[in-house]
Amino acid sequence: MIRFFDYLYYRIFHFYKVKWKEGNPEIYATSLLTLLQSFFMAFIPMSIFELVTSVKLISQRKYIVAVLVVLFLFNVIRYNRLVTYESLAVRFDSEEKAVQKKNGVYISLFIILCCVVSVALAIILGEIGKGGAL
Repeated sequence: MIRFFDYLYYRIFHFYKVKWKEGNPEIYATSLLTLLQSFFMAFIPMSIFELVTSVKLISQRKYIVAVLVVLFLFNVIRYNRLVTYESLAVRFDSEEKAVQKKNGVYISLFIILCCVVSVALAIILGEIGKGGAL
């Protein structure tokens, strides 16, 4: 799974650096990666668990913010000190154009699905919390 996130970071970083010519693409890549990881690994599974069992795992927002901050700091350390963009470029720059295009589609689908499912679950859980039914 970490290889997928490495590739995702590399592609986001590359997109901001090359396409949008941003001066600090690492900030955007780290932030977006943290958001996607939190959706994929925390919010979606916990929301589905809450939806199925009616047990709320985290009831206070401060814990959610703490998880986001820890995950962001982990990504900052990982992608600025341990695994840099340059080391990822060595690994992923040799992709063929067809493979790169296919992986770009998968990444786009992953981003869209994470966002759509997270918003849908938030709406559903919000309605249930107000006393509504599915």
